[in-house]
Amino acid sequence: MMPRLDGTRLLRMIRDDEFPVDPRLPVLMLTSKGREEHVLEGFESGADDYVTKPFRATELMARVETLDSG
Repeated sequence: MMPRLDGTRLLRMIRDDEFPVDPRLPVLMLTSKGREEHVLEGFESGADDYVTKPFRATELMARVETLDSG
């Protein structure tokens, strides 16, 4: 639900080195889109993890810490 640019498109741009960010940057998608096809699209776009709203802060922090230690 980002203005002007879809999150999965932005992630593809990052992974394809078309955006001024290290393409190996861990990415956790935080979204309201929770249907199976949305989750699969997120992972196919290169997401390292995918969290849907609503979520618990403790779960989100655990996922971030996992990505940070990987």
